[in-house]
Amino acid sequence: MAFTQDWLADLTTYLLADATVVAQVSARGYRVEMPSGEIANQPRKAFVIRHAGGPGSGPGVDDYLDVGTERMDVFHYGANFAEAHTVRRAVHTALKSINRLIQGTTLIYWATPSGPVDVRFTEPDWPATIETWLVFAAEVAVT
Repeated sequence: MAFTQDWLADLTTYLLADATVVAQVSARGYRVEMPSGEIANQPRKAFVIRHAGGPGSGPGVDDYLDVGTERMDVFHYGANFAEAHTVRRAVHTALKSINRLIQGTTLIYWATPSGPVDVRFTEPDWPATIETWLVFAAEVAVT
């Protein structure tokens, strides 16, 4: 079967439905990149979820199961590192609580973090915290 699910979109939707995350970022959660209109308003609290690359592991990697793992980075922004970490803690708690969740038509089994890294982008000068996640989910739609 073909890989049909947009895990990034479903995880973004999941996070923007979490009250604690929304209390931090309002509706400023994005898939792959921040819209140009939002960039002009930075730095402020927001998150962006992207593919991280690298090898997967576990079921579905080298067999015929319609499941798999992908590494994903979540970039957490704020006016300063304290705000970026506040956003990270809210997102972290929401993602770590996933336990066999159906979001849209995607069955997400779990998400496991590998720890945050603080960065300051030099152009523009934004503080951010990045956390990489390993996500295990179905590659085909569930109904």
